[in-house]
Amino acid sequence: MEDGRPLVLIVDDEKGLRDMLSYGLARMGYRIVAAADGSQALEAARLHKPALAVCDLMMPGIDGSRR
Repeated sequence: MEDGRPLVLIVDDEKGLRDMLSYGLARMGYRIVAAADGSQALEAARLHKPALAVCDLMMPGIDGSRR
């Protein structure tokens, strides 16, 4: 259920960094959805329609870089 707080998608293959960003942004009042790779991120974006995505640029498989 949406409560009016913006939703942020955190995408990082490093669990520790993903958890740290999620914790910090949640404490600032954002709702969080997290993904461990590009494929999960695409699915989460389709399902949840986040207001913002914070993405790691270099990940295995689909990543945030343009090559």
